[in-house]
This record gives sequence, C-alpha cells and structure tokens, in this order.
Amino acid sequence: MNQRYDEIDLIRCLSNYMIIILHASAVNQYCIKGTIEYSIWNFIYSEVCSAALPVLFMISGFLLFKNYSLNSYKDKLKRRIGRLVVPYMTWNILFILIYLLGGLAVPRLAMRVEGFQLLSVSGIFDKLFSFVNPPIDGPLWFLRTLFLYSVISPILAFFLRNTYLKVSFIVAVFCAGLYFAAIGLSPRLSISYPIYSLLMFFIGGIISTTSFTPTRLLKGKKVLFSGLLGILIIAVLNEILITPVVKEACQISLGLLKTIVFFSLISLIDISLITKNSLYLKLKELSFFAYAGHFLFCSILLHMTAPLLGFLTYGKQTLLTLIFCVGGVYVMWIVFLIGKKVCPNLLRLFDGNLKI
Repeated sequence: MNQRYDEIDLIRCLSNYMIIILHASAVNQYCIKGTIEYSIWNFIYSEVCSAALPVLFMISGFLLFKNYSLNSYKDKLKRRIGRLVVPYMTWNILFILIYLLGGLAVPRLAMRVEGFQLLSVSGIFDKLFSFVNPPIDGPLWFLRTLFLYSVISPILAFFLRNTYLKVSFIVAVFCAGLYFAAIGLSPRLSISYPIYSLLMFFIGGIISTTSFTPTRLLKGKKVLFSGLLGILIIAVLNEILITPVVKEACQISLGLLKTIVFFSLISLIDISLITKNSLYLKLKELSFFAYAGHFLFCSILLHMTAPLLGFLTYGKQTLLTLIFCVGGVYVMWIVFLIGKKVCPNLLRLFDGNLKI
C-alpha cells in the first residue's frame, strides 16, 4: 500500500480508539466530580477525543468521492453494504439479544430492556432503523449515517462539480444547523446528524477532487498553530456568547478546526516508522471490531470492577479509564483472535470486512 493510504489507515485506526476513550466518560458515574483528575480526564474525553468523528466523516467522504462517477456508484454502494450495513445490523441484533436474555437475570439489563422498549416489535424496529434516535449499540449511528450519505452521494457529487456549488452547499448546510438550533431541535439531530457530520463528509469530498489527501492538504506547523489559535478563540466565544445559534456555530466551527489540527499533527509524523510496527498492525486489524463492540465489552468490564474500587479516592478515574479502554480492548482482542481461528466467516459479519 502506498504512503497516502497508509496515512488514512493510521488516521482511521487512531480515530476508532479515540472514540473508545471518548466513551470512557462513563466512568464519571463512579468518580468524585470537581477534582483535578476529573477535569483532566474530561478534557481528554470531550475536547481531545471528540475530534475523532468529524475526522472519520471527512476521511469517508474523501474515500467515497475519490475516482467517483455515476458508473462506479453501484459498486461503491455494494462495498459499503458489506462494510457498514452488515456490521451495523449484526452488532445491533447481538446487543438486542444480550439485553433480552440478560434482562431475565440481571436487574440493570432488565431496566435497559424496559427503557429501550425491546419487548415490543416497534421498540426493536426503532432501535434498528430510526434515523433520529441512537441505535442500541450507540456508536454505530456513525455507520448508519455514513451509509445514508453513500446512498445520496449522486446528489452530493452534483454540488462537487464547481466552486460555486461547493460554497453554496457548505453555506446552506451551515445555515440549516443554525436554524435547527434557533428552533430548539435536539442537539443530536442538529449537530451529530445531519449538519455536523454532513459538512465534514462533504469537505472530504472536496479534498478528493484535489491531488492531496486530507493529511497532505492540511499539513505543516503554520496550519497547526492557526488551528489551535482558532480553537482557543472559538472556545472562549462559546463560553461568553450563550445563545443557541452562536453555540451551534461554535460547535460546527470547533469540529472543523479540531479536524484540521488532527491532520496537521499526523502530517508531522514519520508514518513509515509506525506502519511497520507489529503492535500497530494488530491494533489496526482490531480497530473496527473494537470500535463497534466497546459499548458491550468495555462497559461490562467497567460495571463489574467499579464497585470493587469504592475504597479509592485518588487515581480512581485514571484506573477505571484504563480498565475501560485497555482492559476492554484486550478482552475484545482475545475474542477477535478466537473468532479468526474458530469462525472466520462469522467474524466478517462483525468486523466490516464482508465483501459483497
């Protein structure tokens, strides 16, 4: 594989694990708020690792529209059914079965079954197919949304035809986000779907029309410094100016700036030193499986061990975060290796490598 796609593989791998760290904020329920440790970890969860999803949407848009044509639309869509739809359905069905069966014996899961309305066909249907509510395997809303963008990609490709249409589309999407915020639409709908993610996906498509990857286009120390300065300014504005419209504009802008900083940092790394490392190759192979399954494996490990650490005051959040991230990923790695050896064809339904 050439250098440019080694960079993209590295970015996707890092982003998948950053999402796991982002969701490690679940440890907050077991920790004392207001401590320095709490503040540091929450900055890492919410401010640093929140860059992962816009990065993934930009990369996905770049890859979809690279060498894109209406003739290639059918083949690209078929590949995304295997990489997105199949694991989305497989993981969510597995989660539903675990909740239904586990709820018979575990009170915590029984509460979830009732809260998710999984005892009704309409509740299960909603958790699988709703575009407004998150799926039962929450992080997989990304796969669902990404496949929708793949379906409507001919429309997006039309706006990628010239500079005027590109600018018009970006302005229209940005203004739509501000309008949704002004009328009080839910943050998940107005930021995560479709405004925030659609904008990053489309920008990835714009970059695909150049001869650069996002990493090479957004490279250099000057770009990095400008992005960090922009983040600082907008973060301050976000705290001072608190109207919903301004906050929405700040959130969208922060997402873009964090993405720029992410790619700029990657551009300063010697990729060749990483891509030959055996640990990295193992983590890369596992990364999608870990991203898709961490709500199950990492969460179970967290809730099993947290009550045993009630005696800790200092270092508790750090230890629980390591248990959630490192411990959970290690458990998934063992399951992944067993799956590769015992039932490799079944594993392809879960790891996004099914070819159709």
